[in-house]
Amino acid sequence: MLQKLAEETNRWGEVKAKAGKLENELMYARFLTTTDDAVLKAFPLKVVFTLLDKVATYCKLKGLNPIVRVPDSLSRKYFLLPSFSEIALLDLLTWAQVGLAGASQ
Repeated sequence: MLQKLAEETNRWGEVKAKAGKLENELMYARFLTTTDDAVLKAFPLKVVFTLLDKVATYCKLKGLNPIVRVPDSLSRKYFLLPSFSEIALLDLLTWAQVGLAGASQ
């Protein structure tokens, strides 16, 4: 009897662990598929950091790190950033993470 109860308790723990993992995966899926701005606004900042990190990892795995020129619209907005400036994609992703970290404080 106690043996059976212990087995059921262990199975319940495994089910809870799987459910927790699925809940996290569903959170990311909801974020990626939503068109509702309220859903996006409600997501924790750690989700955005994670996604930026995954994009950077994807770029590294695929060997994607092109050098891009500053768009004219940005050089007009930020005078100290001339239009002939260039930056690597992975550096832009890092810059975005730094910006979000500063905004969260």
